[in-house]
Amino acid sequence: MNKLTVDISTLANAMRINNKGVSKKSVIPIIENLKLDVTPTHLTITSTDLENFILTTIPCHADETFSFLLPASELKLIEKLDSGSLTITIEEESGNAVLTTNDETVNVAIDNADDYPVTPATNQTLPIVMFGKDFIEELKGCLDFVSKDDLRPAMTGVNMLIENGNVEICATDAHLMRVAKLSEENITDAACLSFIMNQKQCKLLTGFKKVEKVSVEMQKIDSAVYTVFTFAENGVDVKIIGRNIDARFPDYKPVIPSSHLTEVTVNKNELGKRIDKAMLYSNPNTMQGVFSINGNVKLTSKDIDFKKEYTCEMPHVFKVGEDLEIGFNMCFLKKILGWVGGENVNMKMSYPSKPAIIEEGNTLMLIMPVLI
Repeated sequence: MNKLTVDISTLANAMRINNKGVSKKSVIPIIENLKLDVTPTHLTITSTDLENFILTTIPCHADETFSFLLPASELKLIEKLDSGSLTITIEEESGNAVLTTNDETVNVAIDNADDYPVTPATNQTLPIVMFGKDFIEELKGCLDFVSKDDLRPAMTGVNMLIENGNVEICATDAHLMRVAKLSEENITDAACLSFIMNQKQCKLLTGFKKVEKVSVEMQKIDSAVYTVFTFAENGVDVKIIGRNIDARFPDYKPVIPSSHLTEVTVNKNELGKRIDKAMLYSNPNTMQGVFSINGNVKLTSKDIDFKKEYTCEMPHVFKVGEDLEIGFNMCFLKKILGWVGGENVNMKMSYPSKPAIIEEGNTLMLIMPVLI
């Protein structure tokens, strides 16, 4: 008979974190459980959807080392218990876990821990860098540019490129692209390293609001490569292990224009309002809006099938360079505007067939044009 004692509120915090990684629609019932690995001083809780693993570590007291499973749904009970200590006793003969407080006892049927998926080992990882909060914000921004096309698996994740001591993260769906350059000290001395983090792992990390620092590491096991995020949340040590996407990310650097002929600065809110109106009169398949840039900037959208047209002029426009007529999918342009932090949008363009770019600090966003 194995037994451990743990603080109820600390256990609840850890289980809440782990439950983020529990698959709700899996055909494998075993992963609806949490695996608890107990040592005399620490309890490590693991959850997985088979591609990603969340590990949380909290203090506990036990006489020996052992492992067991607990249904993830038991969090509902743990959250309702009064604060204090909880004793969990594993009765191997009956296959039950007995949860005991000062005045309450609960029996829970449990599965065999040996049937739980094996967690990738992280004892020989390649440390990359310790990032600050800016990394999480940039990663969150990149997730909005990730492709939903499963036929292009490389584009369904976020690429991290480490080259010459610099770090870039990039996401693209072939219509839009976001590239963020990150400056951190103590970056791994690997000459060139590129890997694609899966979208679910990135979403798990960006879902935490109070993380100040996160360590990024890599681990290769057989033919699979994993990215490991390590951080602390509400006094709980957290590790998110995600299987990288085994594909080659597109070579995005040649797509970024090295020069531009036309530069336009316009108020973000004014542009957004006019795009909203223009979308009502555009072709629903292309959502095309045409910007005619000469002395001023005029936006036109048409739906030839229904003989609808919208035209407006942009107020307070500052233009530099040559005249240009270029078309964009307005849904995509509106998405980019949502990630512009300032009051004004500065768009740099070259030709009607070349992408336009919007830069903010160390972040570059790119939108492909729609041919007129």
